[in-house]
Amino acid sequence: MTKFDRSTLLALTDIPWFTNIETDEADASCPSGRALARVDGVAAASRMARSLDWENIGYASQRQLRAWLWDHHPDEITSWNKIADKVRPRIVAIADPVAAALEARVPELHGLQGRLRWHLIHTVIEASYAHRRPPRFYADLHEIYRQGHLPCGWDGAFPDGTLLYR
Repeated sequence: MTKFDRSTLLALTDIPWFTNIETDEADASCPSGRALARVDGVAAASRMARSLDWENIGYASQRQLRAWLWDHHPDEITSWNKIADKVRPRIVAIADPVAAALEARVPELHGLQGRLRWHLIHTVIEASYAHRRPPRFYADLHEIYRQGHLPCGWDGAFPDGTLLYR
C-alpha cells in the first residue's frame, strides 16, 4: 500500500504564496524543463484559472497516472482515495486561508479556493507514487506555486504544450 508523501505535504506550508502574481519582473522555471509562458494580466489569469479547459488538463494528468498505475502496479491504485482522504483536511487548512488572503489582496482572483485544494491534494498524491513513477504535472504546479506564481492554464495538446502562469 502506498502511503502519502509527508515531505511534500510539509513543503506546502513553506510556500511564499502568490508573491509574484502582480509583477512582471519575476519569471518562473521548472526543473522538469516543461515549457512555461507568463499570462499578461491578473484578470486574464483569473479567467483561465477558473476555466473548464484548465480543469480538464488536471483531469488528463490524473488519468495518465491512474492508467499507468493500473497497467504497472494495479495493487497500489487502491491507495489513491485513501491518500486523498488522509490529506484533504490538512490541505483545506493550508489552502483556505491562502485563497482567502489572495482574494482579499487581489479581488480579480476570486473563486480559486476549490482549484487550489484540488491542485495541492493531487500534488501530494502524485508525489506519493514517486517511488513508482516520477512526479510530473502536479510537481510542476508545485514548483510554480513555490516561486510565488499562479499556474493558470495550458496552451497546446496535453501532455505536450506550455504551462501558463501568472
